[in-house]
Amino acid sequence: MGKMQTANVLPNGDVLKGWFSTGSNHYDQIDEITPITSDYIYSGYFTSGYDRFIMQNAGQGPSVFTKITVKIYCKETVANLRIYVQAYIYGSPIGGKHINCPSAPGWKTVTWDLEYNKSAMDTLEIQVSGSIPDKMGVIYIYSLYAELTYSTPWGPDEWSDPSVSRIGDYAYTYQTFKWYQDSLDLLKAKGGSYIYEVRRNIDVWDFVQLNSYCGNCFVEFTTNLPDIFGPTIFQESEADFWLRFCCWLIDSDEESELRVYDVSNLQAGTQYYVHFKFVRRQENQSFTLWTESERCNFIGGNFEWYRMTQSTEQS
Repeated sequence: MGKMQTANVLPNGDVLKGWFSTGSNHYDQIDEITPITSDYIYSGYFTSGYDRFIMQNAGQGPSVFTKITVKIYCKETVANLRIYVQAYIYGSPIGGKHINCPSAPGWKTVTWDLEYNKSAMDTLEIQVSGSIPDKMGVIYIYSLYAELTYSTPWGPDEWSDPSVSRIGDYAYTYQTFKWYQDSLDLLKAKGGSYIYEVRRNIDVWDFVQLNSYCGNCFVEFTTNLPDIFGPTIFQESEADFWLRFCCWLIDSDEESELRVYDVSNLQAGTQYYVHFKFVRRQENQSFTLWTESERCNFIGGNFEWYRMTQSTEQS
């Protein structure tokens, strides 16, 4: 099923505002993972209405979500008050569960096991309502967020954090990854090619290099990925104008790619590695480095991608 990952999503909009709040909006009074007890929402005595929140998006295009865990930091002023927590997808409830808050602020969680794609999960809303029968009490919620568990079915199941080193005028990245059999079977069933990519957010390194004259371009890498087609110069992207002009590069993004043209040659359980060599255009500058997996079918133009790692590096 691909590597299991988690992402925390916060409320970022109000749908219903039936509780009381320390602010005019309700979602921004509880939208933190580390609780702040100076702002909150709270129920009324005897009864409470419904508060429902739009949640942030998470994951990437091909992600499959398998679990929602809602975490609520709350307290109650009278024992045995309850919050009824519901998750909504496409505006319809997928189920609800009760929690009892402690008498001093503390965390409570509810979990749903499920299977939804990203389009569905992008519609996620969380609703809370108070259950206060015959109780003269109040429930306070200081923080609420959801932890989403997801995977990319066709992607590698394991990968290392990229190793980044700098020696003189050059920088190097090194990363390993591998597939389990079920994930690789899904990738092969989709067909097409697999692409490993290292991307930078600013022009600090050049993957494409020039020899002594314009037009004589090359890249340097080592890998045990199979079926890599030559130096793949024309797949690369650089922001530098002269590299784009001399090497016939179309795109100005800072992307370095290796393409496995036939995924049927990939083997489950094999620890693949990619080692890239870059020319350091700028030194001692902070930038963002992403490593990504992509798949592409030339017939029909089907394309999917997802991010494996994101890190802040020094050029």
